[in-house]
Amino acid sequence: VPQALQRLRLVSRGRGDFAVVDAETAAGHLAEFPRLTAIAVLWPDLLHAVTRNPKVQELKLPIGGELWALDSAGFAYDTLAELTQGDTAQRSLLHRMPEDVLLDSLDYAQDPILLFTAPAPLLQLLDDQRRDARLRLLPIANRIVDEMKLAHPWLVTGKVGRSTYPGLERNVELPAVFQILVGRRDLPAATVGKVLDTVYGRASAMALFDPLFGQTDSSMNAYFGKLMSFHPETARRFNFTPSVP
Repeated sequence: VPQALQRLRLVSRGRGDFAVVDAETAAGHLAEFPRLTAIAVLWPDLLHAVTRNPKVQELKLPIGGELWALDSAGFAYDTLAELTQGDTAQRSLLHRMPEDVLLDSLDYAQDPILLFTAPAPLLQLLDDQRRDARLRLLPIANRIVDEMKLAHPWLVTGKVGRSTYPGLERNVELPAVFQILVGRRDLPAATVGKVLDTVYGRASAMALFDPLFGQTDSSMNAYFGKLMSFHPETARRFNFTPSVP
C-alpha cells in the first residue's frame, strides 16, 4: 500500500487528525474515506528530469536514452508509456523504479534520465551539482506536459527560474504535484480556521524554518475544490463552492 494511502487510512481510523498526501492520492482516493476531507492545499512538488548525458538537452520524443521513473513520477511514466505505445524500441527505454532509489540514483544516473517529483530547489540535487557540473535539470517538451495534464486533471504546472539550478539556461514550466492537507470532516470550523491562519497567514514566518511554506498559495484551494471534497470552513474562507460534497 502506498504510504500516502496508508496515511489516509490511519486518520480515517482515528489515528490522528491530519495527514499530508499528494494531489494524485487525494483526487483518486479521498472519496473512499467519507470521514475525511481536504483542509488546505500546501506546496508543489515539481517533476524533475535529471541527467548527466551531454547529448540530451530536453525530455522530448523520441526519448534520447534510458529513462528511470521513480514511484512519485508514476503519472509521468504512464503518459510516456502511452505516447510510445506503438514504438517497441522507445517503450524498452522506460523503467519504473522504487522511490527509495532516489537516495542513490543521483550518484549513479550517468546516462539515464531520472524522473521524480520533489520540491524545488532540491538540496540534494544542488549538492550533487556542486560535485559534478554535468548533472542537469532538463526542460520537458510542451507536448509531454500537455499530455500529462490531459490524463491527470489534478496536475498543474509551476515555474522554475533559471537561477534555481546551475546549468538551467532559461525559466521552465514543469508539472507540479501539490501536497494536500487532509483532516477529519467533523473538525470544528474554529480548528480548521486556526490551521488556515497558520498555513497561509504565517507562511512567511514558517518559511524561516521550512522554505516549503513560502510556496503555499491559498488560491489553489478553489482550483482543487473542483476535484475533491473540502471542509466547509476552507470553502467559506476562500469563497468557493466545492463541486465534490
